[in-house]
Amino acid sequence: MVENFIAEAFSLLAIGLVVIGLRLYSRCLSVGVRRLALDDYLMVVAGCLYSAETVAAYVVGAYWKGLANNSMTPEQRTSLDPNSEEWHLRVKAISKLQVAVLITLNISTDFYLMSVPLPMIWKSSLVTRKKWVLSVMFSGGILIMVFGLLRCILILMSGANGASQAGEWSIRESFVAVIVGNMPMLYTLFQLLTRRDPTKDNPSSSAPSYRLGSYHQGDSRGRKGKKFRHPLSVPNDTAMGSDERIVVPDANGVKAKAVAGGEKGKEEVKGITVQTELSVRSTQEEQTREDKGHYGFPERRLTIYHPGQELIRLHHRSKPLARHCGAIDDLHRAIVDCEEDEKRKEGKKIVEGLAGLKYELQHDRELRPLIDDGQPDFEDYNKELKSLGVVKWSNVPWLYAECYLYRRISTLFAPSQYWTKYDIFARQKTATFRSSRPAVLELAAKYKGLITQLEGDKAGTTDAQELEEAERILFMEMLEICLWGNATDLSLLTSLKYEDIQKLQGSKARKEAEKNILVNDLPAAYQVLKAAQKTKGNQARQVDIVLDNAGFELFVDLILAGYLLSAGLATQVVLHPKSIPWFVSDVLPGDFGALLNALASPQDFFSSPTDEGPQSETKPELLSETEISDLSFLFQHWSGFHQEGQLTIRPHRFWTHAGSYWRLPHTAPSLLDDFQHSELVIFKGDLNYRKLTGDVMWDATTSFTTAIGPLGLGSGIRVLALRTCKADVVVGLTPGEDDKLRATEGGGGDSGARKWAWSGKWAVVQFSDGKV
Repeated sequence: MVENFIAEAFSLLAIGLVVIGLRLYSRCLSVGVRRLALDDYLMVVAGCLYSAETVAAYVVGAYWKGLANNSMTPEQRTSLDPNSEEWHLRVKAISKLQVAVLITLNISTDFYLMSVPLPMIWKSSLVTRKKWVLSVMFSGGILIMVFGLLRCILILMSGANGASQAGEWSIRESFVAVIVGNMPMLYTLFQLLTRRDPTKDNPSSSAPSYRLGSYHQGDSRGRKGKKFRHPLSVPNDTAMGSDERIVVPDANGVKAKAVAGGEKGKEEVKGITVQTELSVRSTQEEQTREDKGHYGFPERRLTIYHPGQELIRLHHRSKPLARHCGAIDDLHRAIVDCEEDEKRKEGKKIVEGLAGLKYELQHDRELRPLIDDGQPDFEDYNKELKSLGVVKWSNVPWLYAECYLYRRISTLFAPSQYWTKYDIFARQKTATFRSSRPAVLELAAKYKGLITQLEGDKAGTTDAQELEEAERILFMEMLEICLWGNATDLSLLTSLKYEDIQKLQGSKARKEAEKNILVNDLPAAYQVLKAAQKTKGNQARQVDIVLDNAGFELFVDLILAGYLLSAGLATQVVLHPKSIPWFVSDVLPGDFGALLNALASPQDFFSSPTDEGPQSETKPELLSETEISDLSFLFQHWSGFHQEGQLTIRPHRFWTHAGSYWRLPHTAPSLLDDFQHSELVIFKGDLNYRKLTGDVMWDATTSFTTAIGPLGLGSGIRVLALRTCKADVVVGLTPGEDDKLRATEGGGGDSGARKWAWSGKWAVVQFSDGKV
């Protein structure tokens, strides 16, 4: 009997330790050794304690022979010979009070731990299958409670062998606890190991949703103020893929630098050489086979944008470099404010790295592999760089060069001790949002009125037909506001003053720009959401928004999200920010906290003097009580949606990969699965559009569904792209439209360049229904 238990105990211990090892392996794959969290190290401690418990149970059986005196009468105890081995092994009587306390604490804590995630799971908008899977995963505590209860019962009821049998069930209880505690990580590893064939269904779980964050203005944000902690919370990190953590900041910068682009003319080649090459695939099997032949980079089949030698150095790269120089200045200011010597020393080293990167870019040096900064995607960057051969900044594919630049910047911060989560572009984003005050106040007042009116209509003040027509008009206007909100793309507005940015955002400017939307598929997108509302009713109806810029554009994105939820066109809105500083102004999880802080204390944010340039000389006018009330309404409205689980953010490392979104089915199948369960996925901005279309030199008349490749027809995803044109690539135009625009003043003319698409004056809103 004892021998059987020893074999079982050590077998369970071996399995448990293997499970802990696999968990640590999975975590290292996901976030890297340097980013292991406290719970990972605690699991190592748990493994040591589990091993000690197994050894203790072994000693109870092997040395004390499992004997106990809890079943002996007082007469039997006194009859034992003090010199006998049995007397030595059976010393103390059992304490029923101790057993009662043990079982009460054991069951109550397990019950509490299960009560936290289970209600959240069933209130979420996940599909029922995923709810059951997660519920089973988090209900393992029931087994632990049963085993703990059996252990205490055996101590009380099993006589002389009670201690031995209790030890057996104690070992089993700990084994189940180890398995349950590591199951979420093993599930992630299982997904990774089983996603080999992209043509097959991939079991996947949703990427984690994170709450809108807690944030305070400090030295890294350009102004000092008291901390404010609001009910919307964002974790500090994010992790790769659908891992359970979040990763660091994001940024925005070199965007679709076609503002510098030039295409191949008839006589000379200056800038971008343009060809049109279209490949049509007949079957999914053929597509997969062909993609594998291109190193997993499917868009390589087509002709993509390459910058020219003179152009990339003298024109295209010069503007984003100005922003990077400003970022270096901001970092230097933060270093000067440091009180810790080690932090200051580390910051200076990062500045040296940024200066070196700037020198390499300006002097057209060879691109070198990224260092291992603890994030798995560095291998993907290096693999693609190796496939390109020896390349310099002047002859590397355009999209890869831009993404590489920001990913390279992140490698300077990620390994640091003090600057890991520092957003080098935060000060610029904050200053630009502050300069958007007129547009923010205008939209806040309009939003409050619209929502109040909409809720009043729902109460029955108008008939159903009038209400639907009002919703359609509001939907169109909200989406157009989001479309033109992209005008504050910092990487492309390097020469504009704050007054110019304000002019781009006013309602008059939006009305003037309506005629400049070349393709407008908003009615089709509205019909999809309205049809889902009618057919699915109270069922989960999710809309995803892949974000672009922070500041004013994020502000209008939240206005759109609030409208969709208020109008009942969606029951949940998921916002997708970046995970590292990206293209200077792209949204990071921390930018939500910055914006919400501004709305929570609007007078402090919008009316305080700034230290940004000459505008610091005059103090801004104080906000009125009405303006403060309007902004407070926004904050409370969005907070309410968040607290109900209807408004969440969900970062993913895929958004900062170097390649196009054609790679989504292969690189991030769990993200693809999430999108396939969404009613509509809205992609914001120029960079997202370029990645959707592969940054390929399409003919302008190519259909949008063709240009987005694997995300088009049959993909199971409904895609809506909101894009103001700031780069050469554009599709879906009617025949002759491109030539007509080239013939306009500054449009490119006979130069062969599509210059009209560089200014942000023109826009496209394009829809693809991949569910048909």
